Amino acid sequence: MSTDLVDQIVRNVLAQLNSRAGGAARTESTIATDNPAPSTSKIHLPPDVVPGAGSPLPAVTSTKVSSSTAAPSGPANRPSLLKAISAVSGTTTRPPHNVPSAAAPANMPHTGVTLTETVITAELLSRQARGASLVAVPSKAIITPAAKDWLRDHRVTLERGVASINPAVTGRPASAASSPVNTMPAKWVLGVVSATASVQTFLGSSQTAASVGRIAILGAGAEADEFVSGAIHKAEAHGAILIERSAAKRACLLNRSSAIRAAVVSSLADVLMVSQDFSPNVYLIDPTLKTFIELRNLVQAIVRTGVPSGSGIPQGTGVAR
Repeated sequence: MSTDLVDQIVRNVLAQLNSRAGGAARTESTIATDNPAPSTSKIHLPPDVVPGAGSPLPAVTSTKVSSSTAAPSGPANRPSLLKAISAVSGTTTRPPHNVPSAAAPANMPHTGVTLTETVITAELLSRQARGASLVAVPSKAIITPAAKDWLRDHRVTLERGVASINPAVTGRPASAASSPVNTMPAKWVLGVVSATASVQTFLGSSQTAASVGRIAILGAGAEADEFVSGAIHKAEAHGAILIERSAAKRACLLNRSSAIRAAVVSSLADVLMVSQDFSPNVYLIDPTLKTFIELRNLVQAIVRTGVPSGSGIPQGTGVAR
């Protein structure tokens, strides 16, 4: 065999060996690129597992992961990586403490009050219905404009003719809150001493005749006294209403009788206050600067106070006519 032929064979063998070695190197490079070895990073322990200054540090065991067994780091293998990290750190991932739940808020408790007064004012609501969501009043109760504003501003619902909603809030027994103060309608008589233009319009209204038992036009002096005495002492009515400019003076004269409790009123709040304080059986109204609407509302509020306490007419016998 010639030397040239031997050299050619050797060169071919070396070329084949070099080509095989280059292919293997490229394959290993491709595998290393597709499956990178996990890099070493710091593992942050939660605050509750960090050792104190006096406690010994836990032993750390390093685990060598070969490139041939490394798991791919794609999104599908993230749970496996998390488990591996937990196994290395020796801790378990915990949810943060004191995180409020997204539960729906509990329903607010239903609170309501029952008012038995016949005149509902803003001052009364602020004292007895503060914090309530529902207020029940008698079916014929008078609601003042200020009270309506109070209900609207505080977003309180008003219901008429409803029994006691929450006796514990009103402070009354359920039977007392739901039952009327008097078991029979009261009879009131109306006497007019000072007939202004508003009073004359008021007397001509059909509502006036329906709200009182009798209407009388009186003169000043003894005639007005006799009208009230006949209503109270002779049991002709449960109470009397006088419309007179000298209302304060007339009240002083009438109060000399032990059977008469006279009071001067000029507003619905006055009617509410005096009816609760001493339950007058005679009301006096000064018609000066009073409109027809104001007079009508005052008389209706007085009638709705019911039978005065200590009335000379037994509540179960009716009224002499």
